[in-house]
Amino acid sequence: MVVILLAGAALPGTAQLLPAGMDEPAPDERSSGDTPRGWLGIVMGDHGHGGVIVRGLFPGTTAAEVLHLGDRIVALDGVAIENRSRLVDLLASRSSGSTVHLAVERSDGTTGVSVQLSPAPADITQAVRGHVGELLPSVRVLYADDAGRPWRREDHERPALLAWWAIWCGACREVEPDLHQVAAACSGELDVLYVAPHPGDEIVRARAGRQSPGVLLADGDGRLMDALGLVVLPTWMIVDAEGSIRALAIGRGEIRAWLSEPDAGCPLSRHLAGARPMRAVPGR
Repeated sequence: MVVILLAGAALPGTAQLLPAGMDEPAPDERSSGDTPRGWLGIVMGDHGHGGVIVRGLFPGTTAAEVLHLGDRIVALDGVAIENRSRLVDLLASRSSGSTVHLAVERSDGTTGVSVQLSPAPADITQAVRGHVGELLPSVRVLYADDAGRPWRREDHERPALLAWWAIWCGACREVEPDLHQVAAACSGELDVLYVAPHPGDEIVRARAGRQSPGVLLADGDGRLMDALGLVVLPTWMIVDAEGSIRALAIGRGEIRAWLSEPDAGCPLSRHLAGARPMRAVPGR
């Protein structure tokens, strides 16, 4: 699972993500006694040559005030950061309200910033779960491989599975074979749409030379993720042909649970029951 700080926790934010187990500690964990464990409030990815990259910032945190998207964090309190796991380990002993000092590399050199840790939100998925039963927000999303052409719900006559995916999200890659399975088993019943939370050329490059079971969309500025409060990757969302969000699976565990349901044929048919074809759109 990847936490999107793009988002940010239960707060609608930007559009960023982290892999579970590689991210910051779970919100309900405690450092000691009754003191909440500290939360940095970023979405991070490994740099590849040491350090972690800031991919997202949660609104309302100190990190959002002093860090920038694209910053490379190379040390915490003088201790070198090799990867996300190392940063998570170092943060595990810090409590909410404590201050950490980060060494950050930017295009104009290395700088030091101080960040006061926040208490982690109780449930970072609460916001997006609250949208089940509502219409998918009407915000600008583009076809990733079609010169920036805007995507619309009305482009599809069938219900759709929106699968949020990122090139650096290991859990997303792990469930990709499951997505292929769904695309084959549910052919004719729903359309499969990959949604990339980063610029469209990234997902196109990542999938170059590989057969994709679905359409590629780019939510490059995070507007759709922000509108939904979506902060975890991978997330799968079923939207009926009229644009209503019918069901939601957040993280690898929930996705696998969906696929283990005893449905003959399409494993998501239970969530599609009663979905109607897309209504005709004037002028199309």
